[in-house]
Amino acid sequence: MDQEKCTLCLSCVGACNVNALTANSNEFTLDFNASLCTTCGYCLPSCPENAITRAKRHHFGSLLV
Repeated sequence: MDQEKCTLCLSCVGACNVNALTANSNEFTLDFNASLCTTCGYCLPSCPENAITRAKRHHFGSLLV
């Protein structure tokens, strides 16, 4: 998430079907829970500012990082 580009429009929050992205109204930020994310990518085209990128993951044996 590029915080410089993000305007907190919350389109990505609405697009996330597993609640991996949530709005933190106390701090005016987005919270991302990677353990919930299924990498479906629905959040990517929903962002009008193109502030979201999907990080590449690497396989090391049975470990995914």
